[in-house]
Amino acid sequence: MTAALSFALDCARRGWHVLPVRGKVPATARGEHDASTDPETLRSWFGPQSPFGVAIATGKSGLVVVDVDPGGEGWLAAAPAEPRATHVRSTPRGGFHLYFTAPPGQCVQSSAGVLATGVDVRAGTGYVVAHGPGYSVLDDRDPVPLPAWLTERLTRPARPAPTAASESGTIPKGSRNARLTSIAGALRRQGLEAGAIVDALHAANRQCEPPLGDAELAAIGRSVSRYTPQPVEGTPADDGPPAWLMDDGPRESLEATAPWAETARPSGPESVTAGSDSAGFVAFDSIAPEPIDWYWRGFVARGCVTLAEGSWRIGKTTAIVDAIGRRSRGECLPGEPRPRPPGRAIVVSEDGIGRVTGPRLRACGAAPGSVLVWDRQRHGQFRIPESLPALARAIREHDAEVVLLDPLRDLFGDGLDPIKDRDAGIVMGALSELAEATNVAVVGVNHQTKAVGARAAVRGGGASRLLSAARGQVAVYVDPDGDPQRDRLLVCINQSHSGGRDPIRFALATRTVAIGGVTLKDDEGEPVRYPVPIWGESVPGLTADQILSRLDNANAAEERVTKETACERARAILQEQGRPTKLHFGAGIGSILVAHAVPSEVFYATFGASKRTIFRWGGEHALGIRSARGGIGSGQYYKFPDAEDPCSATRTKQECQPSGTAGGTPAGTADPRGNKREVISMDLDRARARGADELDDAEVGLPWGLRSPGGVQ
Repeated sequence: MTAALSFALDCARRGWHVLPVRGKVPATARGEHDASTDPETLRSWFGPQSPFGVAIATGKSGLVVVDVDPGGEGWLAAAPAEPRATHVRSTPRGGFHLYFTAPPGQCVQSSAGVLATGVDVRAGTGYVVAHGPGYSVLDDRDPVPLPAWLTERLTRPARPAPTAASESGTIPKGSRNARLTSIAGALRRQGLEAGAIVDALHAANRQCEPPLGDAELAAIGRSVSRYTPQPVEGTPADDGPPAWLMDDGPRESLEATAPWAETARPSGPESVTAGSDSAGFVAFDSIAPEPIDWYWRGFVARGCVTLAEGSWRIGKTTAIVDAIGRRSRGECLPGEPRPRPPGRAIVVSEDGIGRVTGPRLRACGAAPGSVLVWDRQRHGQFRIPESLPALARAIREHDAEVVLLDPLRDLFGDGLDPIKDRDAGIVMGALSELAEATNVAVVGVNHQTKAVGARAAVRGGGASRLLSAARGQVAVYVDPDGDPQRDRLLVCINQSHSGGRDPIRFALATRTVAIGGVTLKDDEGEPVRYPVPIWGESVPGLTADQILSRLDNANAAEERVTKETACERARAILQEQGRPTKLHFGAGIGSILVAHAVPSEVFYATFGASKRTIFRWGGEHALGIRSARGGIGSGQYYKFPDAEDPCSATRTKQECQPSGTAGGTPAGTADPRGNKREVISMDLDRARARGADELDDAEVGLPWGLRSPGGVQ
């Protein structure tokens, strides 16, 4: 039995759920959700050939673990009581983990730096690595209950009972969605249908400051009415919207209702109940139509997921961030007829919030306090679906209208692959439910592929489920009638709510950012310029597929011209800058003397293209030239094919000795590799006239300032 398996089985006997990890990354598809105490499962994970470490899922195990890093010990001295009288394990970096049992009925969540700098907490949905290189037990006693003074610091205050208004008689901005959703849930449990719930919400909405729009009330009623009002025999009672949207509640509730859970979902209105005449279906004309709640009319709708696509660094994020900035100021968005009240937003980006995200929002004029950004320095990487409870809470508390995920595929949770349909379905399903329940517009940035000739709707990267699950697709393309470096088109590819709208032109520009009157500068003192769009007019009658067809044709024509001229240019460079050079086959084999050779780095610089570009064209063979190695340490050269060089001869090892003759070997002579080689007579006088005085014994004089450490080239 391996040490990892022995430890895992010991944890199972204590009732602790464990999972395999590679370093600190879960090795299962759903991470801590797969944690188990089943001995057979543990034996399959931690067998003799297993490379995995052992982690403990804190929420499932009923544990709260305090992670004290080196330097965080000062917190212990300031603690009102000694916290180390419990189960303690060391960590590889010199810190330690303190294990406690979770307080019953209290909600303790994972956090970083709440207790002190260098002191983190793992609880709820978290996990801790407990066995592996550098981990050992310091005190093996059973964990003691979380001390009262720690419980007070780490638990959130109880959520107030849902009421129509606060003590002041109004529901303030930031609490409106949460309060009205709670009221709707209570009404649904009493058996009210969507129409009656919305009518009741209109009455409660009068106490909101300011009131929510009719579309938002309809979205709340529609979302809550999907849940069963009374328990059906054989099925658990449904308490309204899922815990992952409404609260950080107990782990069991989260697992039972989260969209990524593989357990059966609570029965909804679409379920077939015994003796039901309607079998879950209703007549289409019995459903009241609901207005579309647009965040950006014709491009981005609220209550669903929209993909913003385009090639790398084309300007897609710039366009969405500018819209966020305009909405935060209450300005009219491009193409809209009139302004609307200011709206708030949330941005989750892989870029640094201090260096990139924050300054870009400032450059686009975002109003102070209007946009929340995810701080991964304090809270770690944002992952879907693991981080969605925190996002749902932020949407409610901030009263956000839009969430930007940039780029979406980089935010997939541990073990989820964006190119696999199943994994993309998990992520998109979770995001769709979040968008519908909170009536927020979720915009995911997605890079497009270079699939020439494919329709615009299927050019987005990732699995097909990623594209099909989105209710809207917009894209940014180069304007085929403008400057390819600057001019762009914002295009609606697909919009399930309507027929979309005409593309809008914009030009990429840059703007400096000043904070407190001081312009942001780089480390050399130069002002940093951030991208902003300058919006133009709409382009009637132009579709995304038509734009891509024109761009594909232009790129193909340009590439054909480029390849044709590239071949002529490459050979001209060899003819004009080539110098007599001895190129070696290798030790003990021989060499070849050529009249025109150019070092590769000189060739790339003169040609104006990289090695990667030449390889994409088909390599040096497509350019009508050949590559060869110089002497030891002298690098790669480009030359003409041997049959085309006016001065070329293969020379054996003996002929390359200092005392050898200058003449070439007879045609047809076998070289040391056993290969027949056609040899062209060598015109030494012509070679010397090009700058080589002693090709046999001396170093060839090269105008590029290069010398071979091995002597002769």
